[in-house]
Amino acid sequence: MKSLSNATICTKVSNVVQVHDGSPIHCEQTKESFKSPVSGTALAILQTREVESKTNETERFMNLLERLALQKYYSKNMHTGDVCVVKSAMRTKHPRTEQELASYFLQKLIMGNYEARYVRVQSENESYETMNNNENSNYDDFFKHDDTLSRRKGLATNTQTHIHPMDLQMTIYHCGDNFVRQYIYTKLSFCQFALPLLVPNPRSSEIEFPLWAFRQINKNWKCRDTSTNTLQTKSYEIVNADTPLVSFIRFGESPTSKSQILNSLLSKQKHGVFFNRNCKGSSRNGLLMEGVTEVAWYCPSGRDDDVFNDCITFTNLHGDARRHRKQVQFLHEISSYQCDTDVRL
Repeated sequence: MKSLSNATICTKVSNVVQVHDGSPIHCEQTKESFKSPVSGTALAILQTREVESKTNETERFMNLLERLALQKYYSKNMHTGDVCVVKSAMRTKHPRTEQELASYFLQKLIMGNYEARYVRVQSENESYETMNNNENSNYDDFFKHDDTLSRRKGLATNTQTHIHPMDLQMTIYHCGDNFVRQYIYTKLSFCQFALPLLVPNPRSSEIEFPLWAFRQINKNWKCRDTSTNTLQTKSYEIVNADTPLVSFIRFGESPTSKSQILNSLLSKQKHGVFFNRNCKGSSRNGLLMEGVTEVAWYCPSGRDDDVFNDCITFTNLHGDARRHRKQVQFLHEISSYQCDTDVRL
């Protein structure tokens, strides 16, 4: 992972992020990165508040399980027989209660429908057309800070109590056994979504690396041999693919969504690879994505408009990196490049 032959990675992202080559960075530099946004005293206060809020987060998580009617499945008590059940009635309606959200999400995912990630309860006063309005997140939206922030404030005002779409996905993850997780990962990959790579336990300080869940994921891409100018087709199980890895992290608060930056770089489809603050259903009351590191792959198709000529792995740490030292240390060890979003953007 440390070797990186394609130097264009740096030039492609350096206009929006601070890029560090992974090899020459020393521990002292990493420590300074943590100290630079806040003083040591402020960091200690942040850590104290994090410990004090853990109990509250656990209570919120248990309440979330109750709202979704998934208490009996936690933890790892959901099996493939509970997931692979086709209910045709769900294909023609939106869920009316929070207890139906998990079933509706899983049915959408089984059918390979990317809208599974945007499922939410339809209120009695909300029309079908309103529920199905797609959020367009193209590259130009990234620069519209005023519009972005105003939309987010509106979402936070109007959707304070609804269940965050990624909380739904991650709750099912925590309830599923290893085979269910592997099945869900395969379907999420089919829908061109990012996958959880490092997952904090909602009831402890442990961080999980679910390698087994990636076992059935295969990636195919085409790259051009510069010496012969011919296309080469490559196909690998992703756990065995040796690709450069670029990690995105954020220090402090930023008006810019790094997930949206990544989407503009990676996605040519109408839905983003990474869920971000501007996606449909997003709100400030999310619980389970804090500290989660997601992973996605750029797989070129051999066309002239490819951003990169070879497969590149991208990871995205959600939340303030100052509060997630273990994840940052892990990403530093495996990354070819580490990209820090600049809070001054």
